[in-house]
Amino acid sequence: MLLNKNTQLSNSKLAAYSAPAIPITVFAVPFLIYAPPFFASEMGLGLATVGTIFMIARFWDLISDPLMGFLSDRIPSRWGRRRHWIVLSVPLLMIATVLVMFPNYIPGTHGNSLYVLLSLLFLYVGYTMLTISHISWGAELSEDYNERSRIQAWREFANLTAMAMVLLVPAILEQTGSAVTMQDKMNAMGWYVLCTLPPMVFIAVRNVGEKKYVKPAKVAGFKEEVRAFWENRFLRRIVIADLMIHLPTAIRGSLFVFYVQTVIGMPEWTAVIMISYFVAGPLAVPIW
Repeated sequence: MLLNKNTQLSNSKLAAYSAPAIPITVFAVPFLIYAPPFFASEMGLGLATVGTIFMIARFWDLISDPLMGFLSDRIPSRWGRRRHWIVLSVPLLMIATVLVMFPNYIPGTHGNSLYVLLSLLFLYVGYTMLTISHISWGAELSEDYNERSRIQAWREFANLTAMAMVLLVPAILEQTGSAVTMQDKMNAMGWYVLCTLPPMVFIAVRNVGEKKYVKPAKVAGFKEEVRAFWENRFLRRIVIADLMIHLPTAIRGSLFVFYVQTVIGMPEWTAVIMISYFVAGPLAVPIW
């Protein structure tokens, strides 16, 4: 289905568009909460090595994100510019999920920092392919300011709700009273991704269309795009504000488990405490 520029999406289509947030949100805050302590302790890598690995992985994002945007803009398919990239990301993310979240089933992974690094880089390739394409798709569903705000509100509501849903998995495990390991929690979240990713992407791609792609007469080069960004002071302000918002979020996510376990001394309440934080998010979306 092709959309025109002034199409107002129904709530059902907005829910379908937001569906991929249900699995992909795992790799945002929940993954950053549990992966570092898991790799540092149960995988035997140590905090310094894990910190270096995640730093390299995030610097890799600095390259892969604009590269994915470049490819997504310039290589369309009969579906449009975005949906085929989202579909292609599914097998990559499923393989990466197995590599990153189920290392206990793969021989020779304990203490293997190179394995963890390469697995993370592979994971972020699939994650970037899906998220960049998904966000760009949402920005193109309408040219109306209010409708775009409505689209992004639905996506953000889905993200925050999905985070609470994902954290329910380790929360339930923590409250069983048995000896639950970080590996158990990683396995559980891995199964969550493997079971929800294909159907949620199918729902989005099947039920929500794109605008008809018209090749522009002139395509700006990389240098021109960088110059246009640098000369747009309003866009610079937005990027700086976004950096200031996400930096403390990343710090909090990386240190949260260590703080709850070693400072507060309540490891069995780690996920429950974090869920209370994310429950407030969806409740505030309609207000904003």
